[in-house]
Amino acid sequence: MGLLSRAAFLPSPGDPFVLLHCVHYFKTVWQDEVDMLYIHINTNIEQAVVVELMELLKHPKIKVSYADHTIGHGEAINKMLLQCDEENVLLIEDDFIIFKKGVVDTYFDILESTSISLVGSPRLSCDRKLADKLCEEFGLNIFQDGDAGPNFWPCMFFISTDLLRETDRNFGASEYGDTFVNTSIQLRRKIPRHNIFEIPQYHLSPDDKQHKKTGKSIFDGNCGYFHIGSLSSGIENTLLDGYNRPLKDRRVPGIKPVIPRVPQSVQEHKELERRICWWKEAHKMNSDRFKNFSRLYSRAIENVIIRDGLSRKNIDKMYKMYKEVMYANNM
Repeated sequence: MGLLSRAAFLPSPGDPFVLLHCVHYFKTVWQDEVDMLYIHINTNIEQAVVVELMELLKHPKIKVSYADHTIGHGEAINKMLLQCDEENVLLIEDDFIIFKKGVVDTYFDILESTSISLVGSPRLSCDRKLADKLCEEFGLNIFQDGDAGPNFWPCMFFISTDLLRETDRNFGASEYGDTFVNTSIQLRRKIPRHNIFEIPQYHLSPDDKQHKKTGKSIFDGNCGYFHIGSLSSGIENTLLDGYNRPLKDRRVPGIKPVIPRVPQSVQEHKELERRICWWKEAHKMNSDRFKNFSRLYSRAIENVIIRDGLSRKNIDKMYKMYKEVMYANNM
C-alpha cells in the first residue's frame, strides 16, 4: 500500500444482502489495499434487520454510520467525507464488486505517484443539450465507443479528499442531472484534462451475451471489477411482500401496495433476468441471516420470476457467464 492514507466510501440504501455481497469482496480481496471502508446505511427497513446487519459489518477496517430514512446517495457521500481522516478516497456503490487483487492498489498508486489528480469512468448522465455544451467546453468526444460523456460515475472513482472537499459538496442529483453530475462539472473545470485518468466502469448490461462474442466491456480480458447496476432499488420497487409492499417499506405505517411494472420488451426481460441472477447470488451468500426477512426476500425473487415470465435458463446462463469472467480474470 502507498505512503498516503486511503479510504473507500460505500453508501447503501439498505438491502442487507446486496451490501454484504459487496463487503464480502472487500474482506476477501481488497481490504489490504485501503486503510478504512466507510459505510453509510440510510434506510427505513425494519430495525431487526438493521441491528443484525450492523453486527455482521463489525470489522477493524469498517466504520458504519446509519440514518433511519433515505437521505440520497450524494448526501451519504458527504456524511462519510465529514468523518474521513484519510488523504485519498475511492467511491464505490453496494452493487459493485472488486474481485481481483491489486486493482485498487494500481489506481491509488497512479493517484499517489504521478501528476494524475482524478481516476474515474466517464458517463453521460445529464441533459443531452448540456452534455453537448460540456463536451465542447472540455474537448470530449461524446460519440466514442465505450464509456463516454462529461460526467463521472460516483463508483470506482479515486480522488484526494482535499479536492472533493473543495467542491460545493452537492454530490447528489441536481438541476444539472443525476448523482455526481454537478460535482463532475466542477472537477473538470478545476483539473486539466491531462491530469484525469479514465478507466472503464465495467457496468453490466442485458447485452452482455453479445459483448462476449465481440470481446467488449467485461470481456476485454482485463476486467477485475463489475458495476452490476440497479440492485439497490430492488427492495424499493421490485421485490415485494405478499401484499405487494416493497420489502424496504413494508413496516412503514400506512404504506400502500405498489403495482409491479411488467417488462414490455425482450430487452427489459433480459435486464430483469440479469438483476435476478445477482439478487439470488447475494441472498445465497447470507440466506441464513435475517430470519423472516430472508424468507420474504427469497419468495419475492421467486414471485418476480413467475409474475414476469422470466427464463430460469437465461438466469442460470447469465450467472455462469459472469462467474467465468471473474474466475478467468482473477487467476
